[in-house]
Order: sequence, then structure tokens, then C-alpha cells
Amino acid sequence: MTPGRPPPEGSPPEGITTEDVRRRRDFHRRLHRWFETEGRHDLPWQRDRRAYAVWVSEIMLQQTTVESVRRYYRPFLARFPTVRALAEADSDVVLALWSGLGYYRRAHNLHRAARLVVERHGGRVPRRLEDLLALPGVGLSTAGAIVSLAYDRPAVVLDTNVRRVLARFWADLHRRRGENERGLEEIARWLLPAHGGRAHTQALMDLGALVCRARDPDCPACPLRTACPGPPRESDRSSGRASSPRRTKVLTLLLRRDRRGRLLLVRRPPEGIWAGLWCLPEVDPRFFLRDGKSHRLFTRRLHRLTHLDLDIRVVDIPGGEGKGSGETLRSWKSLEDLGRLGFPPVIRGMLESLFPA
Repeated sequence: MTPGRPPPEGSPPEGITTEDVRRRRDFHRRLHRWFETEGRHDLPWQRDRRAYAVWVSEIMLQQTTVESVRRYYRPFLARFPTVRALAEADSDVVLALWSGLGYYRRAHNLHRAARLVVERHGGRVPRRLEDLLALPGVGLSTAGAIVSLAYDRPAVVLDTNVRRVLARFWADLHRRRGENERGLEEIARWLLPAHGGRAHTQALMDLGALVCRARDPDCPACPLRTACPGPPRESDRSSGRASSPRRTKVLTLLLRRDRRGRLLLVRRPPEGIWAGLWCLPEVDPRFFLRDGKSHRLFTRRLHRLTHLDLDIRVVDIPGGEGKGSGETLRSWKSLEDLGRLGFPPVIRGMLESLFPA
């Protein structure tokens, strides 16, 4: 799509008024003129338009800030430059390069999906939306982003930023179409250009990220300001998930070393905090509180996750085995091994403070 040029109108969908059609043309013209001069054009993942590179960046950007992804994207692609390289990699190597980025289920799904792409598509990332949606961890927005950003074809993307822009600017139309996710998807589909898709998708993403922010929208800088009804609280309900009160979880970990100084580690279960990573065994503090067993607190740290505050305590319990956390594998590892494993950086930091080199 040529920036600044509105797409053909065609026949308006049911319920779309003449005024809606006029606002659609104005929406596209203002949005794409703004994107040409104010949008982001130098992000690392914008320089590599291969579908695989776009896919990796979209998975990393889920529930993660752009600045955090900057630190991980290039090393990850340097180690796994192709789908086949990722598919053939050991899971520990994949998780080691993902450690610290969080939401580790994304890494597991990306790894599994890469193997499926090799098996089903000869290592080529599919062009069809249906084939992409069949891959683990790929939803409508991720699939749409790959189709539009890599293949420059029109496709619906409804990530948090895009959803917020559409819910605010098209608040009245959204109410008329049910004010639900399906109604927003119908609006997004109606707005798609006839050809291309890259500029349209990137412009919507950038406007939501840079200007139409959730908590402090910069309305004076918005190219749509004179035609936008504003960000009332009612429409914000569809711009993202409602925030829930934060909670704190106490995580008690067992520190056990053998005569060679190796640490007893377990692979954490595939769901939950640090899914699939190696870690110290988790113990139930009731184990020593109820039975009156002596224990030693080595170190303690408060750690903030996106959705949770962790009160991490590293202890030694004579006779404690640290079972019951759902781990799938146990092994003795040296401190030097930790850098080659998928291992929580916060726990690595705690161990390094206990055992400085």
C-alpha cells in the first residue's frame, strides 16, 4: 500500500454508514502520512524482512518491551539464523539464549513450531494464514504480522497497541458492532488495504506504541486527534486486558552441593514460572515448619515479574530432597554449566553472590 493513499472503498459491509466510509478514507490518509515521518523505521527486526526473522521478533515482542527484545533478538538470530538451525538445536541451547526474556512457554512453542515447519513445509515459513495458525504459539495477530510484515499482504493484526487505536478511534462503530473482540476484528478487516499490508500494519502498531498509549496517550501529537472521539474509559476496556492486583509468591529453593562443588538442579515443569528451565529444587516451606526441621537461609531476594512479585529464599534443609515441584529431570551441574543452560538469571545472580569466582 502506498502511504497516504486510501484503499478502494468497495461495497460497505452491513451497518457501515456513509460517514464511516468517509472517516475510513481520512483515517488512512492521516495515519500513513504520520508513519512516513514519525513512525519507527530502524528497529533491528525491520532490517530483515525474512518471514523467519519477523516470526522470531513477533514471538519475542509478545508481552515484552521493545528495549528488552533489542538485547535478545540479534544474538538469537546469530545462533539460529534459519528455521532449520533452530529446529535442529538442543532445547537447553534455545532456552539459554532466551533466559531473562521471560514467558518461556514462547521459546518452547517457537522451538516446536520450527520443527513442524521443517517437517511439513521443508523449512519455509508458510505464506498462508491457515498454515501459520496451525503452528504452536501462533495466534491471529502473530500470523497476521508475519503475512503483512514479511510478505507485504493485507492481514488482520490485533495486538494490544492496534486494538487500543481501533477501539478508541472507532468507538462508536465498535459499539454498533457489539463492542466485543469479534466486532473489533471485523473493523480491522474492513480497514485492510486492497494491496500490500506492511505499511498499514506497522503504522497502526507504531501509533499505539508511541502516541496512543494506554495510560498517558499523547493526544496533541496524534495525527487522528481532530477526528478521534478520544480515549474514554469505556473504550479502553477493549484496548487491553484489565489490570489485576499484584500478588506475592514465596519461592523456597534448596541449595545442595556434592563433594565436587556441583549443584543439584532440576528442570522445572513445562507450565508456570520459568517453565522448562533448570533451577534449584523447589521445596514446600511447610516441610520444615511443620516438622520442626532445622534450616539455614543462605540468601533472599525480592524479584518482580510482569505479573507477580517473587520472594525468593535459598535454604539448606538437612534431609530435605526438594521433591514435589513437578520437575521432569534432576542432574548435578557445576557453576560454569549455568551459562550454557536455560537458567533464571536472578537465581544465577544469587548463586554468584554466594560463590564468587
